[in-house]
Amino acid sequence: MKQCSKCKEYKDESEFYKHIKCKDGLFSSCKKCNDKHNKQYYKSNKNKWTGYSKRQTDTKYHKQYYLKNKEKLLRQHYQWRENNKEKLEEYWQQPEVKERIRKYYKNYHKAHHKYIEPILINCKICNKEISTIQYHQKYCKNCKKKYRIKMNDAKRRNLKWKVLFDNPFDNQEEIDYHHINNIYVVPLPSDIHFCYIGYHTRYDNEDLDYIIEQIYPSFSLIKNSLRKKD
Repeated sequence: MKQCSKCKEYKDESEFYKHIKCKDGLFSSCKKCNDKHNKQYYKSNKNKWTGYSKRQTDTKYHKQYYLKNKEKLLRQHYQWRENNKEKLEEYWQQPEVKERIRKYYKNYHKAHHKYIEPILINCKICNKEISTIQYHQKYCKNCKKKYRIKMNDAKRRNLKWKVLFDNPFDNQEEIDYHHINNIYVVPLPSDIHFCYIGYHTRYDNEDLDYIIEQIYPSFSLIKNSLRKKD
């Protein structure tokens, strides 16, 4: 046990930082008091520091150093993680660390995200009550899928698109029609089609063609003849 020189409380030796020049080999003040003092000193004397001490606190210097030596720093970081895998796993599984992370994310969510009270809305098709944050929502999840399928089919008929292959998927799965040409269309799951949306994926995309060939193996024979007509 040792008495702190600032708060004057008796604490264990583990709550004091080590110092070689002291007789006990420990600081006279405890860790908490020492940290408070360092923070206050940094705030009051932030602009007075010069030379190497100022360079340590300069964010621009750190950014420039990181950009110049990015590969070296990442290599050192990954090597350190591989050498200390067991220690890191033990550290993250500690209950104190988990509680600290949970409190951090909880406070971050309160500070950066405003809470919006949900609104009760009736679905236009099934008249089911829904609690939502979106003011423009009109349908529940089950009705929304059915409505989207109907709208896609109606668009396909009005624009006179021609489907090359029949739909092999279940009715529960959401489907989009991918353009192979100005005329021809192929049914695909909406999750896959959403990943490849964009101007660079219109008509010819090797990655998406490979997926279509796995679903429809006869597409590889027709592909070149359809792209020549554009």
